[in-house]
Amino acid sequence: MSAGADGKILAKVDEIAPDFAATNVDGETVRLTDYLGKTVILDFWATWCIPCVRTMPSIEAARRSWQDLDVVVLAVNIEDREKAKAFIEEKGYEFSTVLDPDKEIMALFGVDALPTTFLIDKFGVVRERSDGQKSWLGMNYLMAKERFRRWTDWRADQGRLGFQRRRKNLPPALDVTVRSTDLGEPRATVELASID
Repeated sequence: MSAGADGKILAKVDEIAPDFAATNVDGETVRLTDYLGKTVILDFWATWCIPCVRTMPSIEAARRSWQDLDVVVLAVNIEDREKAKAFIEEKGYEFSTVLDPDKEIMALFGVDALPTTFLIDKFGVVRERSDGQKSWLGMNYLMAKERFRRWTDWRADQGRLGFQRRRKNLPPALDVTVRSTDLGEPRATVELASID
């Protein structure tokens, strides 16, 4: 992974993703933090990059398949607006594409080759980094979908964080375990257990 100008390694897995603001192909400003509360596939690409072009159809298919899980794609193109917009429109892709012609966002994320893709959870934490061509609907589809399912339980995760903060006030002989369920509405339950 590359380092930033100060030598610090950026965009580490299991850490908060660095925020950025960029202009999309329609001329609007987009920030990564605009997507807090959604799982983000952040994909760095260019129209001249053959592996990028081969990966894009599976990214679009994954976006459509995983909409019920609040998964969005934010593509970062390193070319000019006209090339990127023409390519996206020609292929019929519906995901948001921002422009990074000066490669500042690439440097912020430590990207030195294309395509590079990051999976960012609803809290803005980088969960995975993938370098090179990848099929998003290949053999790892079910595994990836299950990971997304776990990351999309926003309310249960918020509850878990709240219980962890309150845990300090419990008597020393008690412990709190918070669980969520995939059956129906996500919920958090508290179990009291002895910690002898």
